[in-house]
Amino acid sequence: MSIGQPEHEIYDRRRGRNTAVLVILLAFVALIFAVTIVKMSSGQSMEAFDHVVRPSILPETEPSQ
Repeated sequence: MSIGQPEHEIYDRRRGRNTAVLVILLAFVALIFAVTIVKMSSGQSMEAFDHVVRPSILPETEPSQ
């Protein structure tokens, strides 16, 4: 745009939509971050499927005499 000419209306609309998309993306990132922090701090087991035997899922066995 040259100096002295007013901006067209479409640029104001586009700026508004871009701002809305930015706010939505930041809210989504904050939500994912919060869920991650809550899951990590709640003390739940952080076991994943990694093809190894996990003692926590094996059935309880009585000791042999």
